[in-house]
Amino acid sequence: MSAQLMAKERVLRVKHLPPLSATASQLLELLPREDVELKELAEVIGQDPGLTGRLLGLANSAYFALPSPVLTVEAAIIRVLGLKMVKSLAFSIVLAGAFDTHQCPAFLLDRYWYKSLATAFLARRLSELDSGDEVTDPDRAYLCGLLLDLGQLLLAYEFPHVYSQVLSEVERRPELDSAQLERQSLGITAQDAGVWLADRWHLPAEVVAVLAGCSGVKEGMRVPAETPLVMAAEALVLISMRGESFAKLGDGRPSGLPATEQLQRMDEEFVQQQDAIQALAGLLVS
Repeated sequence: MSAQLMAKERVLRVKHLPPLSATASQLLELLPREDVELKELAEVIGQDPGLTGRLLGLANSAYFALPSPVLTVEAAIIRVLGLKMVKSLAFSIVLAGAFDTHQCPAFLLDRYWYKSLATAFLARRLSELDSGDEVTDPDRAYLCGLLLDLGQLLLAYEFPHVYSQVLSEVERRPELDSAQLERQSLGITAQDAGVWLADRWHLPAEVVAVLAGCSGVKEGMRVPAETPLVMAAEALVLISMRGESFAKLGDGRPSGLPATEQLQRMDEEFVQQQDAIQALAGLLVS
């Protein structure tokens, strides 16, 4: 068996996958529910002091520019973040906390969170602007944007040295196709690993389907309407991380993007938010 196949088998048969914490398991039960009450969500979050501190840090950040500080999870939900965003953020934070990535030196957790938050932000905006035949859910788009790179955590945890080499090579030669290099070196891409992990942890079926669609796994399954929006959001984030404008996508831009005039306004809006999103990412790094 080749090294690539052995690596893929190792991912698919991970025996020591970190179990979901009690908080993560409870949040997972709340994710698909539309009738979640503020008090119920706040009680679950309140069981985890670290999670509580991070969410309060986000709510009190300069990004939201509140006139007075937020001191409780309930206040963070009511005054700042909203119930659905808190569900998504809290769940993403506890999932990421299950993996120790310190042995993978090229994996930068602040970069991971910046890209995740930025993709989520833009996926929500694209969903709000979407005028396609199928109705899209901005909250689902946001959550899927947050979880799109979940597989990177697994690769950094399970293959710290090889994955660090992959990340270093992509950083040195940004023209490389990172997914192709991951497949050559590990036998599996980070997005494929994320789909497997989402399914293994029994995330909501619609979320797994969006992540699978983004990774190219579409055969035999319905692709939710949010899929092209999340893919387009990621493409925009990658463009911006290279210091280029959204217009750089040109004629080959992915589906899910609005008209040129709207896209230009989104670009201007996003540029204004970049520093704030970077600051939020810094608050999520342990």
